Formats: sequence, C-alpha cells, structure tokens
Amino acid sequence: MAVPKDYFCELFGIPYAAGEWENQGLPPHFAIDRGPGARKDLVQSMEARFPIRDIAPSWSGQSKATIESSHPHEVHFEGEPSYVQSSLTPVELARREIIRLMEFNNGALMSDRIDPDRALVHVLPTPNALWAHYDRMGRNDALPISLDDAIRTFLTPFEFELRDDGVYLKGRRYSSPAFEALDDTHCSHTPGAPMTRVRGYVLDMCVRYVWVEMKGQLLQLGARLRIRGDEETVWMSLEELNQWGVALCQCESAMRVHQHANAAEFRTRFETLTGKAWDAGKRRPGKPKRSSNVSERKAPVSKVA
Repeated sequence: MAVPKDYFCELFGIPYAAGEWENQGLPPHFAIDRGPGARKDLVQSMEARFPIRDIAPSWSGQSKATIESSHPHEVHFEGEPSYVQSSLTPVELARREIIRLMEFNNGALMSDRIDPDRALVHVLPTPNALWAHYDRMGRNDALPISLDDAIRTFLTPFEFELRDDGVYLKGRRYSSPAFEALDDTHCSHTPGAPMTRVRGYVLDMCVRYVWVEMKGQLLQLGARLRIRGDEETVWMSLEELNQWGVALCQCESAMRVHQHANAAEFRTRFETLTGKAWDAGKRRPGKPKRSSNVSERKAPVSKVA
C-alpha cells in the first residue's frame, strides 16, 4: 500500500506499465479479521506501526461482509482429499499472486457496487479505473508515507556482515554504486576477530534487494553473483536462502571428511608409484645452492644484421 507500484513490481522483477496499478498510501485506520496468521503478537506489532480501528470477532465472517463477499471462492471436489503440489518457487508464487491482483484490478466488474452517476458514464467499472477517477476528484483519504519510512516500518530488520567487497546475507553478496562510493564501507577482517555488522532490512519473500543503514542513509543494494552465471538464481526468498545455508553447512561438514580421504588417496598413489614417501628428503644446514640447470638459463638473443 505504501510504495509506488512500479517500484514494488521491480522488487519482484515484474514488468509494469503506467496506470496498471495506481493506488498508493496507507488507510487512516486498519480493520483486520481473524483469518490464518492473525496472531496476537502480529496484531500488536501492526498496532505499533499504524492504528487498528477494530478487529472482527472469532468465527464471525458476517462482521466483514463486504470483504468476505469479495474473496475468491474455491471449488471443492468430492471423494478422497487431494491437493496440488506447486512446481513454482516462492518468488514465482509471489509473482503469480501480484499479477493475479493486477488482473483483478483491471478486469473485475464493479457495476453492482456503484450508484448511477453521470460522471461515471465513460469510466470503466473496474477497481483500478474507479480508483483513478475518484482520486482525480480528490476523494482519497490515503495517507502518504516516504519510501524510506515504509521500508523501516514494514520490512524485517536484519544484521548484515560487512566485508571488503560488500555486505553479506547468508553467504550472498550485495552491493551498489552508491554503497561502493562511501569511503567507510571497506572492512578488513582478520580470522578470529568479530565480524563487522551493519543494520538493515529485508523483504522476506524476495531477497533480490536488501536495504542497509550507512552514514545516516538507507541504501538499496542488489544481489551480486560471485562468478558469471544464471541471473535468475538471485531471485530467492529468505527461507530458501536459510535452507541453502543449512545445506551448505552439511556439505562443508562432509567435505572435510572427503578432503582427508582425498589427500590420503593421492599421497598413497604417489608413494606406490615412486616407492618413496611424499615428503622424502634430508634437512641440511645453510641455504640451498642456486640451480645450475641449463634449461633455466636464458638463451642469448641473436641480432639480425
């Protein structure tokens, strides 16, 4: 609600055309029902962000009849229960729902919710067109909020690791030209010393971008690939990044065992091939003599007359 929709769609990599999704701004009060996820701590955290006017009682869908009637309805199949396991990633699921909302806003028929009005004769009876019409007339009580305030209010606070080449979130590197232009972003880290951290924010459903607080500024950083690869891999949710971290720790644990076995295998192969130990030799006093190998000497350069 709080940010421009072209900016919001950019965070998920969704193409956006001007006018497809116009509404912006927070309501002066907020009404919430007791649907899935309406936990007490969630309601309290939302009250700290903006006021909640009322909340529907439990098991009472009629208390918000206008909202309940606009919810999409599902077809229930008879017989043995079944479900569809999606093959989409979390980011792709989010993209689908955002595009589904844009489709609804530009295609839903709202004629049964408006009264006869000569000013609406040439206005499409869609949510998007009606919002644009009433917004031009000044009939809009949405409260504006700056982009930085919206990020600090609604996104998840997080601490990032600050390194020489950027900030890191669960092993993924982030940077931007504005971040690199700051003179205090570089941090030399010595083994065993505490890692330098910076405060910031993440959008849990898609961590293609993150935001960090640097020198009183809120900077937006983009994910960077360490080597050339598929750019689509940077579109990932925070949960997927957490799962990747767990899998990487398990892989590194198994890798340590593999490294010992690998070294033993190839050193044994060398000893079998030569009949000598890997580090065979004698320690002698003094410095080693300079090699007199003819092949290491520089050949004279002949001049052409």
